[in-house]
Amino acid sequence: MPSPQYSTTIIPFKEAIDFYLQKLQIPTEEWRDMQGAIHAKVFTVAGATNAALLNDLHEAVTDAISKGDTLQDFRKKFDATVAKHGWSYKGKRGWRTNVIYQNNKNTANAAGRWTQQQRVKGTRPFLLYTTAGDEKVRTDHRPWHKFLLPVDHPFWLTHYPPNGWNCRCKVISISERDIKRQNLKLTAANEIDLRKISLTDTVTGEVIEKFPGVDLGWDYNPGMAWVAPDIALGRELAKLPPTARKPTIAAVNEQMQQQVPQFRAWLANMATETPERASKSRVVLGHIPPDAVATLYKANVKVQNTAVMLSGAVANSIASSMPEAMYDVMGLLAKADGAQYDSASGVLTVQSGERRLRLVFVVGVLQLLGII
Repeated sequence: MPSPQYSTTIIPFKEAIDFYLQKLQIPTEEWRDMQGAIHAKVFTVAGATNAALLNDLHEAVTDAISKGDTLQDFRKKFDATVAKHGWSYKGKRGWRTNVIYQNNKNTANAAGRWTQQQRVKGTRPFLLYTTAGDEKVRTDHRPWHKFLLPVDHPFWLTHYPPNGWNCRCKVISISERDIKRQNLKLTAANEIDLRKISLTDTVTGEVIEKFPGVDLGWDYNPGMAWVAPDIALGRELAKLPPTARKPTIAAVNEQMQQQVPQFRAWLANMATETPERASKSRVVLGHIPPDAVATLYKANVKVQNTAVMLSGAVANSIASSMPEAMYDVMGLLAKADGAQYDSASGVLTVQSGERRLRLVFVVGVLQLLGII
């Protein structure tokens, strides 16, 4: 049986389209403003600071993913968008259009495949890494060709392709029967190197860490970042520069309002759980507003995560005293308009109108203590 390969035909599929369409549109000045797993939640084009311009670019990429538009098709729409908005972008047209088209299409398809692979991992519990197999394959990626590991192996957290700009590597799911038929062997532990190296950014002078062979900002799994808890997103939001953090958190919190029905169902379920099981259940309510992040930094508190978590035990305690506020807590967080931090107690108070939410860091993540 020949080695499994992906077809080069553009075949849009639901999971990839769903991944792309749920992205928030956030204008940015430079590509460094947003890197890594944040791209699983955000659509951005460096230099596209106008919302209408960004929306037109988003629609052009949408057609590429959902309708199978070719690069040539995308370039025609790109040219029309540039002319319409008078956008003066950096870089040559060919390079810029290829980056926007390929990176968004590749990450959407990767996220879609990951979702499918998770769905069938009961019968196909292994993933096989494959390169394009030609002379253009990067030297650093060649050793990963035919890497065979369980679907839940840590390697896929940071090395699930694409692993860089215009990376053509793919991953396919296979069964134990496939492994025997193709005479494959699981990759040995000593062949897997997940150590990072330190580099200095030639532009900013910042010392950064990255995995060898993985381009800066590409060390994440697009599909996992999409379906993972929003705590993972909170880590990325905390890393953003203030100018990018403000609109992004606002957009994320607005989007999270769509999850209010699920939150209410979770609350109802917690009311019937035993105290032990309720204490182990968690839900992310949203993210602290940029003003609260600034307040913490002024108090010399390093913010590692913007996510606000609520445990089932605390939810039951609050709901028993003020159930009406408990149901609206996600909205209260999204509408917050002030913040104070008490360094003695370590409590962050976020205010929304007459309501105040009391938060405290628990293992680096803010947890809701109560509502005043």
